[in-house]
Amino acid sequence: MPPIRSPKRQRGRKAKTISERILLPHQLQPIRYPERTYRQFQKLGVLTFLENHRIPLGRGGEYRPPTQQEASDLYKVPQRTISHWVRKKGKIEGRGRNSAVRKEDRVAYTKRVLWPELEDRLYSEFIEWRKGGRTVRQGWF
Repeated sequence: MPPIRSPKRQRGRKAKTISERILLPHQLQPIRYPERTYRQFQKLGVLTFLENHRIPLGRGGEYRPPTQQEASDLYKVPQRTISHWVRKKGKIEGRGRNSAVRKEDRVAYTKRVLWPELEDRLYSEFIEWRKGGRTVRQGWF
């Protein structure tokens, strides 16, 4: 019968409880720049609003585009962030080399076949080997 082991002990000092901890001076300062992340569709929604929406002026059917501050108030996003999105609109829309478009929003990538006859022959031989009950490993390819 194997010996009974005691549970593995945690290394280092035991963590202090919240009531035992000391509040440091830098923890009393307010956060200047809270970290916020926004999804692609949220960014696109704000940019679409700024681009397409019009606000009536009230005289003779005239309209004006919304300001970034109005979009900020409506979508609850800081105006500075919206200003940054407007500058980076090309990347957000998915155009450009390093676009921020999520993978499921991208068009499916199709590989260009360089040697279609070779691939057809390789596939038919692969099927024959598998039907024959043989193992096909990476080295076979």
